Amino acid sequence: MIRDTARTADLQTAEIQRLELELQRVLSLEQIDLAQVETRIRRIESLRTELRLGRIKTVEKGKATLTPEQWRKLQPLIRGGP
Repeated sequence: MIRDTARTADLQTAEIQRLELELQRVLSLEQIDLAQVETRIRRIESLRTELRLGRIKTVEKGKATLTPEQWRKLQPLIRGGP
């Protein structure tokens, strides 16, 4: 479960980075194609939404297997703390 989620997140992150580079290229052109800009921005934000929801779903699935004490100890790590 965690490996699949991590793999998916890695692929989505790589796709976001690729699209961000494409967006910068399109924005650097003398004549900007707003349709291309909009398409890329919408795709980037869609991927970011999928990533965020995926993380939340993974945490919720994992929480079901933890004791209350384990969950309490894990919460600071999930939030980015020590």
